[in-house]
Amino acid sequence: MVYDITSQAVLAFILVLFRVGGMLSVMPAFGEQGMSSRVRIGLAVSMSFVMLPLVEAKLQPIPLEPIPLIAMGITEALIGLIIGSIMRLVMMATQMAGTIIAFQLSLGFVTAVDPTQGTQGAIIGSFLALLASVLIFTTGLHHVLIAAIYDSYEIFNPRTLPDIGDTSQLALNTITAAFVISVKMSAPFLVFGLIFYAGLGIISKLMPQIQIFFVAIPANIWIGLIMFALLLQAMMSMYMAHVEDQFIQFTQ
Repeated sequence: MVYDITSQAVLAFILVLFRVGGMLSVMPAFGEQGMSSRVRIGLAVSMSFVMLPLVEAKLQPIPLEPIPLIAMGITEALIGLIIGSIMRLVMMATQMAGTIIAFQLSLGFVTAVDPTQGTQGAIIGSFLALLASVLIFTTGLHHVLIAAIYDSYEIFNPRTLPDIGDTSQLALNTITAAFVISVKMSAPFLVFGLIFYAGLGIISKLMPQIQIFFVAIPANIWIGLIMFALLLQAMMSMYMAHVEDQFIQFTQ
C-alpha cells in the first residue's frame, strides 16, 4: 500500500490523534490511571496511524488558515473527551456496588487506592473496578471500544460539536443505568444486611447481657465475604453484559 505524505495528510493525522488521544485518555480499559503515560501515548499514536487511511476522507478539506485549523483541532479533542468520559461513566457501577457491599459487611472504613482511577475508595469497590478492567480485555470488549473510535467519525461530524442536549441526555442515561446495575449487583447484600441487623436487634432485646458488637462484626464480615466469593461470578457476568450493551451504543 502506497500512501502519499502531504501537508493535508500530516494535518489529518494530527486531527485524528487529537480525537483518538482524547478518547484513549479517559475511556475504560485504555485510560486507566495505573497505565503508564508513555504506553497510552504510544497506543494513541499507533492507533491514529491505523485510523488515518480509514477516516481521512471524512476530514477533508482541512483548512490551512490557523484559526479554523485550531478550532477544528479543539473540536476533535472535545469530541474524543466527551465520548471517552461518557464511556468512563459505565465503570462507576463497580465503585457504587463495591461501596454498598462494603458498608453492608462493616468494611466501609477499609479503603484502598483504586488503580483504575487513582483515587481512594472502598477496598471492595477498588477490587471490582480492577476486575472489570481485566474482564474487558479477556472477554474481547476492548475491540468494541476500538470500533467505537472508528464509528465516532460516522456519528459526529469533525467540524461540529455534539449537541449539548443529546450529550447530556446520553450521560444521564448512562449514570442511571450504572446506578441500576450497581443496586442489582449489591441486592443480595442489602437483603443480607437487613435480615442480619434485624436479627441482631431482636437478640439484643431478648438477651441484653450479650456484647452484640463483639459477636456481630466478625460474623457479619465472615458471612459477607463467603457470600461475596460465591456471588462474584454471577455479579460480574451481569455487569459485563451491562458493559457490552452500553459500549455497543457507541457503534453502528
